[in-house]
Amino acid sequence: LPILEVSEMMKENRTAAILVCTRRQQLRGIITDTDIARRVTAKGLDPMEAIVSDIMTENPKTVRITDDASDALRLMVKGKFRHLPVMGESGEDIIGILDIQKCLTDAISRLEKAENSSASGSSSPRKRRESRTRGIEKRIREARRRGVRSRTPTNNGLGDNGGGYEDSLGSNDEFVIPTLSKILRQLGQTRPRFVRPEDSSLRAAKLMDDLKKGVMVVEEGKLVGILSPSDIVRKVVAADEDARDMIVDNIMTENPLS
Repeated sequence: LPILEVSEMMKENRTAAILVCTRRQQLRGIITDTDIARRVTAKGLDPMEAIVSDIMTENPKTVRITDDASDALRLMVKGKFRHLPVMGESGEDIIGILDIQKCLTDAISRLEKAENSSASGSSSPRKRRESRTRGIEKRIREARRRGVRSRTPTNNGLGDNGGGYEDSLGSNDEFVIPTLSKILRQLGQTRPRFVRPEDSSLRAAKLMDDLKKGVMVVEEGKLVGILSPSDIVRKVVAADEDARDMIVDNIMTENPLS
């Protein structure tokens, strides 16, 4: 199947990943928007000639429908990928795809419920916030007394079933809250690299391939937008546009929150 058709499917279904199966519905691989941006657009390949088997990740790791969401999140963080195929109880039937954002949402929801439950006796939002803060500080102090060391990010950002935080979740009773400056230093981003609105989509895709993540769009020293692999797939590849001619200004997300 040509990459152009896969990109059109992603755009139509508003998805960032598609599973590749055999005729017997056996999982063979996974292909993501990041794969397309980095392995097709950045390399200057023709999406009509490049095919799925050329760029997909073969035999991806999977979870079963009965597995806990936090376990799936831990697997994605440790494996440094953002999408995870979900299989049936037997491990053979394909159920769907789980993305890291959904796992994070579930984990955050659980934390909020636990904190709200522990602070249910408080009479005001302010007191509940103070209670949550004291609880977090207590966990940090306890972790330090036990000699728990903060997990630090690896040198790569999150990729797709194929960089990110190494064992950053720890066990349920370990709290790690690194500062943003520390994270950026660990990731080598003290001097951010960016593209300009007038740059070509091809240049942006090449930078994404180099950084292994989306890029910032900067004009006259100010952040004016961001560009993700999804933008490249939906607005360039799926639209059958030439990445050499399509400029960043036409496909970026303007004025992102920062």
